[in-house]
Amino acid sequence: MCLRELIRSKPAMNQLPLHEVILSFTKKMHFDFINANLDITGWKSIDCGSNDTRWEGMLQWDVDLNYTQTGSNKLVQNGTDREELNTLRFFPNNTQDNCYIVPAETQIIRYIIRAGFYYGNYDGLSSPPAFNLFINDVKWTTINTSKNNGEPFYEEIMYENNGSGFLKICLVQIKDGGVPFINSIEAVVLWDKLYSQMENNVTYNLVTRTNLGGVEIRFDPSKFDEMYNRIWSNGVSQSNCTRLVGLTDVTATVENYPPYLVLMDSVEPIGTNTITLTVDLPQSTPQSAYFVFYITELVEKNINDRRTMKLEIDGQDQGTVEAPSNGETAVITKYPVIVSGPTIHITLTSTEESTLPPMIAGMEVFTKWDTAVNHTPPSSAAAGFFSANLRAMEKVGWIYLAFLALQLLKSFSLNPIWDSAGWKTIDCGANYTRWEGPLRWENDFDLSQTAGSNKLVQNRTAREELNTLRIFPNNTEDSCYFVRVNFLNTPYIIRAGFYYGNYDGLSSPPIFNLFINDAKWTTINTSKNDGGPFYEEIIHENNRLGDFKICLVQIKDGGVPFINSIEVMGLRGGYSQMENNAAYNLVTRTNLGGGEIRFDPSKYDELDNRIWSQGVTPAYCAKLIGVTNVTAIIENYPPYPVLMDSVVPSGTDTITLTVDLPQSTPQSAYFVFYITELVEKKSNERRTMKLEIDGQDQGTIEAPSNGETTVITKYPVIVSGPTTNIILTRGKDSSLPPMIAAMEVFTKSDTIGNNTAPSSAAAGIYFSFAYSLMIPFVFLLAA
Repeated sequence: MCLRELIRSKPAMNQLPLHEVILSFTKKMHFDFINANLDITGWKSIDCGSNDTRWEGMLQWDVDLNYTQTGSNKLVQNGTDREELNTLRFFPNNTQDNCYIVPAETQIIRYIIRAGFYYGNYDGLSSPPAFNLFINDVKWTTINTSKNNGEPFYEEIMYENNGSGFLKICLVQIKDGGVPFINSIEAVVLWDKLYSQMENNVTYNLVTRTNLGGVEIRFDPSKFDEMYNRIWSNGVSQSNCTRLVGLTDVTATVENYPPYLVLMDSVEPIGTNTITLTVDLPQSTPQSAYFVFYITELVEKNINDRRTMKLEIDGQDQGTVEAPSNGETAVITKYPVIVSGPTIHITLTSTEESTLPPMIAGMEVFTKWDTAVNHTPPSSAAAGFFSANLRAMEKVGWIYLAFLALQLLKSFSLNPIWDSAGWKTIDCGANYTRWEGPLRWENDFDLSQTAGSNKLVQNRTAREELNTLRIFPNNTEDSCYFVRVNFLNTPYIIRAGFYYGNYDGLSSPPIFNLFINDAKWTTINTSKNDGGPFYEEIIHENNRLGDFKICLVQIKDGGVPFINSIEVMGLRGGYSQMENNAAYNLVTRTNLGGGEIRFDPSKYDELDNRIWSQGVTPAYCAKLIGVTNVTAIIENYPPYPVLMDSVVPSGTDTITLTVDLPQSTPQSAYFVFYITELVEKKSNERRTMKLEIDGQDQGTIEAPSNGETTVITKYPVIVSGPTTNIILTRGKDSSLPPMIAAMEVFTKSDTIGNNTAPSSAAAGIYFSFAYSLMIPFVFLLAA
């Protein structure tokens, strides 16, 4: 059976348990065997203006050289978190066909087609252009790149291809409109039937797709949620609405396959029986609209409770909706509905027989347009280029698909770096256990013997584990967690997460002490980081029999201790100069040239559950992006996206990095620097740099060959706070300026062997509890 036939084979998902779906490599490798919703065959993701093909999980972002013959590449000046929006191709020549020819299926099938635009002042003129966008010689829309306050935006359509084997997307200048450009193109073939009431041979323009109760959701197969590469935008809750979070049946097949993360949170009104939703329309003339509403019941209703609501769109009665049973979702489609801009008003109002207010989780709105009209082709010259290269492009596509299969095999089967066995990830205060890809976030009920209380933060974050917390108001008890681990005398990464989020409505973040194994770890001041979430992380050797004991201790006038999350991961290699029977506090772990990187096995990058924070590039530095050898084994196993971007000074020979230290007294520090060469040096060129830490000469570093990484460790280095200054200066014999990709800084802690236990009452409770569990286990072994 060929690879394409394998991918098209789709046994029923319900033959497999959910945990196997999420965790098993075989199902990850042959993704279509487990879920009819996940089939990326034929998808195209094009990073316009980029010089390098890259992978984002299972998505291959192509460079656009094979899709167009005109235009020039540019980088935006004001970067975003989305890599594909930081580059663009602009088309200054109005006499050429400024078109992309994108391979498509030869059968007639529906696509999601999305074009991304972000001016980012790439030309330094602060003058966002306007121009027309065409698809297959039909005007799609007029692009005004000053919309959305100059921020990135997308144009998206549900488009039925004509079976020609390609999609032709063109950018056309308009009078006084400026130079057209484009940042990204995505074409997602829909092998499964979605939006069942949409008509054949009709195009639908997306107006909004909103996760009303939560954050933005994008395609990520490791999270087992959005499987069609749709973008569900962050909902803006009405001032009279509150957000509800609950459990849904993630194994249920819901019409249009909305991601379960959208269905897990909803909005309902406070002090009123009506939810009013307002949607901006791109044009004011009457038009036919397609509405989809996702109603998820997140409350266990009493036997005499009902939740029914009247639906109106622009004053037009659309009937009554009854919410389903707890955890279930009703999908309501209304089409056609004639609406007129500039806005649509949607109201959900409790009916007379309803005892509960209305509730809604998500919404999609499309408008219908006819591809048979306005057929004003800009030109068709590019079609010949495509037909001459289609077969070659298809072959290249299959080579890349085979490469992806090899990388997945390597990632999930052969790579000794990734082994999450024995990891503990604890969502403190949560009411249920949940999966984040292969990570199992446990609730904390069985891990603490203290009767703390669960709370929800008022100001939510994108990290689910930071939106719940456990508080410990009783100062007479040991407020401790006992986290089981497998290996004695083994170093572990231990990370505790804190986010006050004004959970108590007092706007008074507390201060308290954190202990580990009866030694003081640190003092937690939850007003740090401007009140935002933060972590305390330590590399600590397990010197207790079978567990880590993590305690929160009140201090005088400090307030009530709390904690949001605990993560414990065995460290099986790296950091070779760290001493045995010592602990090291993380001060910073920074991806100097790029964005935040977290654990995600589908992306084959950070596989030790470390967090690499986003670097703040000094004003005098530029960011370089290049290709690295992803098969190389590098000391400490840094993720390859960290190594793919570096910073270099512009107009100077020095990079200065400043690190805030947690204390001002002299202390022993452990520094790691990752130097990746991203330039093909000429035979007579060298890149050497002198390293200084707080004025102490740490020797000279020579950058390696292009695409390779040198890891420099400096330990012990005595430093004093409140800051440490690190300087990389061009060496005397260097023809190139210094360059650095990332760094890690730790300070040596005395938490091992400095036992100042806050109390030991809980230890007896825990020992008795553990002993009671061991007795039946012994009998079981004897049997």
